[in-house]
Amino acid sequence: MNAQKFEDAFYASANPDLRTVRPPAKPQGPKEPESVSLDLEALVEQLRKSPELANTLAALLAAAPSEK
Repeated sequence: MNAQKFEDAFYASANPDLRTVRPPAKPQGPKEPESVSLDLEALVEQLRKSPELANTLAALLAAAPSEK
């Protein structure tokens, strides 16, 4: 009897009914992406100083799916 009550309570809490669960509401209004400061001159300088970095960047860009 107690074992049955324990099993019922255990499995009820381990497998809750998720049919009524809804995702959180989306925030109102469009969210602005955080602005990213990009210093292209510094990036170019780093790529000139480090051929390995330039090769890695080139490989990543080549492997990235193109947007059409």
